[in-house]
Amino acid sequence: NIAGTYNVPAGNGNAFFQIQGGGTLNFNGTSTLTATGGGGFRLGEASAGTMNVTGGSLTYNSVSGSNFVVGRTAGGNGTLDVSAGILTLTGAGGFILANDSTTSGTVTVGGTGTLDVSTSVFRIGGNASATAATFNLNSGGTLVAGTSPTTTGGPSTFNFNGGTFKASASITTPALSRYNVRDGGAVIDTNGNPMTIAQALQHS
Repeated sequence: NIAGTYNVPAGNGNAFFQIQGGGTLNFNGTSTLTATGGGGFRLGEASAGTMNVTGGSLTYNSVSGSNFVVGRTAGGNGTLDVSAGILTLTGAGGFILANDSTTSGTVTVGGTGTLDVSTSVFRIGGNASATAATFNLNSGGTLVAGTSPTTTGGPSTFNFNGGTFKASASITTPALSRYNVRDGGAVIDTNGNPMTIAQALQHS
């Protein structure tokens, strides 16, 4: 478990928070992590790594290059589950699923959980040779985006299943392998902003 405030020292170019080797982090509290030295938050670094957010509030502040990555370095398999509370990303860094060749990244937001990437780069599939990038937006969950998501190719899937995709600014989603609408349906809240899903939604 983590709590409180941590500032990574300037000039530290290495990852300052890394979950790998089959490790699991369970978060339920209040904490702020600030990257000032070009490091990053790596979930599933060259192996399996899991993070469960089950309540509270976690804020990750980043500079350019200090990304929050789910699935990084060849063989990395990251899993992020936000079932309650809120995970907020701010700053110039990005939120990236499956960042390298032969990596997998899976994010699930549901229950009463919120993932807020409204001021960050949001990339679903960070490498054309990645194994898979999957985002599940389940019932009760909320995804808040304020910049248009991107992708660099590779197998990438967004599953709507009852959660809410909320726009905090004008956004256009990228072309992924599939946008699935599961039995829970797709809930889209434009919040008064132009929003375009530039691909057909498919029932699955």
